[in-house]
Amino acid sequence: VAPDGASEPFETDLEMRGGRALGSSLQHLTALRKLRLANCDFESAASKALGQSLRHAAGLRELSLAENLLGAPGGKALGVSLEHLTALQTLDLCHCHLGLEGGGAVGTSLRHLTALRMLILSQSLLCLAGGKVLASSLQHLTALQTVNLACVELGAEGGKIFAACLRRLTALQNLDLSSNQLRAEGGEAVAAFLRHLTALQTS
Repeated sequence: VAPDGASEPFETDLEMRGGRALGSSLQHLTALRKLRLANCDFESAASKALGQSLRHAAGLRELSLAENLLGAPGGKALGVSLEHLTALQTLDLCHCHLGLEGGGAVGTSLRHLTALRMLILSQSLLCLAGGKVLASSLQHLTALQTVNLACVELGAEGGKIFAACLRRLTALQNLDLSSNQLRAEGGEAVAAFLRHLTALQTS
């Protein structure tokens, strides 16, 4: 847990019991604003317990669980809690290996996070099906300024589906779709909608 003003995430090596205990404690931290637990070596059971407890932190503004192997159990538990975190402005789930089920659960819940400014899901293996669910939710997140979906295996079809939601993200300033095998058709679809993003930074 990082205090206000901390510039770097606290990195801890939490074993299963520690992760579960942390999840239990979060139920009482209703005034929590920032939670950074990057690279904590969570396994599925600890991730699931933590994900379930986050629903109580309704005032959370920033959440980072980057580089934890949340997998499907952690992703599904987190997805349920995300619906309650409507004040969230930054969500970092980079390298969490959410997969199809976990990614789908998180993607579905994102539509409730209308205050979200920054979304990082790079290297979370969403694949085409997860990309479809995510694209459906992203069109509701019109306050987004930064979206990082690098290396999530969207493919050409996923790229085309994602491109269709870009028109609504008029506040977007930073977009990363690197290493997604978009190919010509996916790349052309994304390019066609980029012209609507007048706030996008090109350097």
